[in-house]
Amino acid sequence: MALLHENIKYIRLKRGYTLAYMADNIGITEATMQRIESGYIKNVKYEYIVEIARICNVTPQFLFGWELEEKSLKKVDIEKFDPSDILLLDNLNNNEFIIGEENADYLNNENNDNKAEYAFKAKDNSMIGARIEKGDIVFIKKQDSLNNGDIALLIIENEITLKRIFYEKDKIILTSENPNYNPIIFEKNQSINLKIIGKIISVLHKF
Repeated sequence: MALLHENIKYIRLKRGYTLAYMADNIGITEATMQRIESGYIKNVKYEYIVEIARICNVTPQFLFGWELEEKSLKKVDIEKFDPSDILLLDNLNNNEFIIGEENADYLNNENNDNKAEYAFKAKDNSMIGARIEKGDIVFIKKQDSLNNGDIALLIIENEITLKRIFYEKDKIILTSENPNYNPIIFEKNQSINLKIIGKIISVLHKF
């Protein structure tokens, strides 16, 4: 039976995530993540294990080796998906959202006055200045074009993120609401893998 640190490294590599990506989303340093995977840290905090499981879309039990199989994954084509309830988007792999097939998460949309199609749980504090904190759920209206200053859910080079978007004459500028995160600037004629999922229209705070 594989050890905890071996399972963590296995599933990270299988998902195609870097140490830096994992560390940023867990809220630890890349060096700490490396020490977890090497087995140097013997008593990994359970909250870290839960976050690792969430990011990699497996159960903590799988990481501990108590479950032999990963939970099955279902790819979600967000262009075709049109549920009566709001789909809570989860992890991203190869530019496709994936959710656990046996526990797909939906949010009841009975009082959905804003007509959001999707929701997403913020994975970091990059938008804290816009009162979106890690763990908050943002509601998204699907659209592929945005106005200057809109906050959107985006895919940038196979990474899902929340950013405020600005258009200049020959540039697209994606900014965070946290000075610890640098803006991302693209030239309009630059070949980039940028996909707009939709505009953020409301936020459900975790507390």
